[in-house]
Amino acid sequence: MIPRSLAFLFALALTALPTAAVEPARWVLEQAVEAAAGSVLLPSGETGMIVVTACEGCAPQSFTTTARTRYLAGRAVVTLRDLRAGLATTNHATVTVLYDARTREVTRVIVNGLPR
Repeated sequence: MIPRSLAFLFALALTALPTAAVEPARWVLEQAVEAAAGSVLLPSGETGMIVVTACEGCAPQSFTTTARTRYLAGRAVVTLRDLRAGLATTNHATVTVLYDARTREVTRVIVNGLPR
């Protein structure tokens, strides 16, 4: 015969199983692509597409941007408009696009090398 306390723990464990199976993923696996500023086409608005050509002869890659996409000039968070204005002044900057590996949704766009 099974003691009541053991049977209770077993029943409690069984009730937890279905909820564990539907729990959403806790980690977003990001990938990144880096390119020269002149090889990146920024989206026209908050939601859209960003197109990156990583190297000469490489096929262009497109990614989705949303309201959740963050734009950074170095470590400073900036607007898409400010980033676009900064990139218009140089082709010597590098752009790193970080995106969700599963959905290809851009999480961050980081530009390094903008003039101050």
